[in-house]
Amino acid sequence: MSLDDEPQSLFGANEGAKDPDDAVRAQARRRTRRSFLAGAVGAAGLYGAWRWILGRPEIGQVPAPLRHALDFNADISHAIFGNRGLAPTFPISHAVSDVRVNGVIGLDPALRLDRWCLQVKNLADAQNSPHYFANVNIWKYADDPSIMAQDDSLDTYVDGEGNLDRENGLPKGPEPGLLLTMDAIRALPHVEMVTQLKCIEGWSEVVHWGGARLSDFIHAYPPARGAHGRLPRYVGLETPDRQYYVGLRMDDAMHPQTLLCYEINGQPLSIDHGAPLRLVTPLKYGIKHLKQIGSISFSDARPRDYWMENAYDYDEGH
Repeated sequence: MSLDDEPQSLFGANEGAKDPDDAVRAQARRRTRRSFLAGAVGAAGLYGAWRWILGRPEIGQVPAPLRHALDFNADISHAIFGNRGLAPTFPISHAVSDVRVNGVIGLDPALRLDRWCLQVKNLADAQNSPHYFANVNIWKYADDPSIMAQDDSLDTYVDGEGNLDRENGLPKGPEPGLLLTMDAIRALPHVEMVTQLKCIEGWSEVVHWGGARLSDFIHAYPPARGAHGRLPRYVGLETPDRQYYVGLRMDDAMHPQTLLCYEINGQPLSIDHGAPLRLVTPLKYGIKHLKQIGSISFSDARPRDYWMENAYDYDEGH
């Protein structure tokens, strides 16, 4: 081969080679097509899964899989923190002087404070208490008996003997328990705290509360224990007219900052703020702070909860 032939062969080889950029672009196109197909398949799968979730039976207006996910998150939170987490506290000077009024469900204007009694159900040895009644539903909080006679949300009827008849798996007929006055609540150790009330709507206020710890109440009036000697898992609270109701896990009820509150800023509660007795639990949003408590009950079954039935989280913590 002559020297003149060598460049020609070199140039011929270079002329036959492909541009490296073309190979990169071709590979990118192949990857783009694969990514598009994979994304389309994934999107179709997610859409199908979402449609399946939306087609499941609802629990409290939320599809069951999503409700179970909310409950699972709450279980994890309780397993990690239990009742060890504390809400921040503030100096009394930080408390607002005029606490915002929000929420009137269950605040029946017919309630006569001089007739108020707290119904306490599912207790241990309740019959040995001087406050025992074989049927706590005989209590009437208003002059007009028809006020207690109808509850459209529960298909409830209270007959002339005070017997409560409820559908949906709730207790029927006479319910034994205690009828307590405010004197019994005030006899418990008095505590005060200044904590932040947070509303699910997005606003918050620092409030000076006073009352008795719910844990002290539970120790004073112990609930009936189960077969293994454990406390019931839940506490249920309702307004006197049964229009508003919340459920608490027992560890939330035993939390040192959960109060049966009867004072704001050192003064008795107003009707608008839940007189004579309301729940305060500062690790929960305000929708859990039931005003005007009419009854407290204990059970291993999860009590009904007003906002959980209206598509909110049952735990309602923040």
